[in-house]
Amino acid sequence: MLIALGVGFLLGNVFLKNLVMRPRPFVTHTDLTALLVPEDPWSFPSGHTLSSFAAASALYFFHHKTGFLAFLLAAAIAFSRLYASVHYPTDVLTGAVIGVLCGIIAAWLTDRVTDQCHTLRLRKGKK
Repeated sequence: MLIALGVGFLLGNVFLKNLVMRPRPFVTHTDLTALLVPEDPWSFPSGHTLSSFAAASALYFFHHKTGFLAFLLAAAIAFSRLYASVHYPTDVLTGAVIGVLCGIIAAWLTDRVTDQCHTLRLRKGKK
């Protein structure tokens, strides 16, 4: 999960938000009232959605039942960002997609590293 969250933070919050610099919906549409005031002025992609889906997808690869419950929580977090008028639907959708990709990459990397460690341990045992 830490790998997925770290990659997601760097990709979403550090790189994409500063590249796109999309104002939040309540700033662009004055008829909307934000239910909370975010510290970050940019909305694309949704960092909360990205991190929750990254954690949920990484967890899902190692424990399906808990990961499924985490996906339900991630979906609720994504909806709350829309309901609070701090993100557009595309911000949330992009955050979810990037989060899932980060979780998949992190799970794959973790499997590769643990396989390599296991192989090295087996080779040492044969000598």
